[in-house]
Amino acid sequence: SKKRSVDAEEEKKRHAQEEVLIAEKSKLQEEGAMLRKELEMNQQQVVALQKDVKEYHEQWRTAKSMYDNELIAHASDVKRMSTIEGDLEKKDAALKQVKADYNRSLVALKEAESQQNSDKVSLQADVSSMNAKVEELKKQNKILHDELEQLTTRQAETSLGDVAGASP
Repeated sequence: SKKRSVDAEEEKKRHAQEEVLIAEKSKLQEEGAMLRKELEMNQQQVVALQKDVKEYHEQWRTAKSMYDNELIAHASDVKRMSTIEGDLEKKDAALKQVKADYNRSLVALKEAESQQNSDKVSLQADVSSMNAKVEELKKQNKILHDELEQLTTRQAETSLGDVAGASP
């Protein structure tokens, strides 16, 4: 009976241990199921994150390609702008030279016009002087002509008087 009571007690203990173990097993199974669900959710998140990373990587590649193209275009524009600036500097220098030549020509023209005006005034003075001399010479010529006519008339009269005096 003692043995039975020990056996019953052991049986009770064993049964209690089995119940504890069954409860622990059930708890562990629940935890395992939760962990599997969590793992499945984590795997879904990993798949979604991998998809996002892939999309972001593609976006990055596209953006980098566009950036590289912009850099190339910008470099081309900078080179073109540098060439244009060089051409502009050359044209500015040429324009300055043309303006300087124009200003020199303008000064020379003004000097020539001034000289021409001076020459014109001098020529007009010479013409006036010559005209005065021509008038003076015309007067003297008229006087000489008148004197010559008078002299010729006197001489003719004298010759006629001589011829008339000699003929009686």
